[in-house]
This record gives sequence, C-alpha cells and structure tokens, in this order.
Amino acid sequence: MTSYDAQCLMIAAGLGLGVMPRAIAQEQAAKLGLSIVTLTDSWAERDLLLAVRSLEALPVACRMLVAHLRGG
Repeated sequence: MTSYDAQCLMIAAGLGLGVMPRAIAQEQAAKLGLSIVTLTDSWAERDLLLAVRSLEALPVACRMLVAHLRGG
C-alpha cells in the first residue's frame, strides 16, 4: 500500500481531504467513490524535472527523449 492509498482510504472514511497528483486522484476516485476538486490557483502549478546521473552517459534513445521533453 502506498502513502496515497492510505491517504485515500482515510479520505473515503471521512477523515479529511488530500492534495495529490491528478492521475492518482482519478484512479482512487474511481475505486473509492471520491470527488475530485481541481485546484486552479498558481500555487498549485508544479515544475517537473528529470533526474539523471550523467546526461552524456545516457543511451542515445534516452538523450533523444530528454531533448524531446525539453522542447528540442
């Protein structure tokens, strides 16, 4: 069980609410009958990052994916 699973079980039991990624909220809402409220304020926006040990050491396919994800 993940921490999101536990969080959603507590929400389903009426013990509060939770902030989580959209994909997890949608999955858990379908399983547990939860409602989803979309957060639209700028504080709710997130920057996503890639973590690599060495960009140069990645296989070509991985470097191509990185370039694509960076918009290049």
